[in-house]
Amino acid sequence: TGPDASEAQLRMLSAVAGIAAIPACFLLGRQFLSVRSAWLVALLVAVAPSQVIYAQQLREYSLTTTVAALLLLAAVRFVRQPDTRRGAWYAAAAVLALLTQYGLGLLLVATNVVLLGTML
Repeated sequence: TGPDASEAQLRMLSAVAGIAAIPACFLLGRQFLSVRSAWLVALLVAVAPSQVIYAQQLREYSLTTTVAALLLLAAVRFVRQPDTRRGAWYAAAAVLALLTQYGLGLLLVATNVVLLGTML
């Protein structure tokens, strides 16, 4: 991202993160819903005006959506089948969430409360 970076190159991360949010939300929806309903979730994420706008901006919003979906997915999978590999994936998602947007710390606190509640 030097002085010769074009605007398209700078916006690429948001666009890629916006596209990655679609399968991430599908996988998260699949944890709770039928396949058909999970596809509907993916479609809604793909056409939601806010998501389309965020994917075009030079901001962290679309990346935040993707990371939040991945954090929730990791938490759900860890709660359903706790093992070292899923715990490491959840920890990596938690670190990524905090590095992406400090506001995701609130989501992290909420998921940790649920994790502690299910462990007790």
